[in-house]
Amino acid sequence: MTTTNMCTVYAVHFTMLLLGALKTGYGLKCYDCKVSFKDRYFPTDCQFNVEETLDPRDCQPHEYYCMVVRKETNGVVTSFERNCAKPNRCLYGCKYSGFGLTKTQCTSCCSQDGCNTDNPAVSVRPVKTYLGILLLTLALLSRLTQ
Repeated sequence: MTTTNMCTVYAVHFTMLLLGALKTGYGLKCYDCKVSFKDRYFPTDCQFNVEETLDPRDCQPHEYYCMVVRKETNGVVTSFERNCAKPNRCLYGCKYSGFGLTKTQCTSCCSQDGCNTDNPAVSVRPVKTYLGILLLTLALLSRLTQ
């Protein structure tokens, strides 16, 4: 083998070694699981034991965040999800909708390996409830001070 051919072989091997050492995607790893409670709610590993039962997966190049999504109907958890996410899916906080049947979707996002371990499965009270209690307390206090 000539010197030129040897250099080419070494260059190809070095390139393959270098590419193999690089992480896929953005380099982020997130826990990935989803559970839906159609008939009844029950505690799952996806919610409570994710670090003990799952290994984080490599995210795709366009997925820059780890995400947790909890959905509730009238305070009862109906689904729970952990995964990698695109920036447009990470709308941090809770959204409320419904008339008579309150639906809640709470989302949290982070950008470090395996950081989507938080457990927002505990029911979050709407801000309106706290605001109502605060206003009622202020009204009572103003009457007492008159």
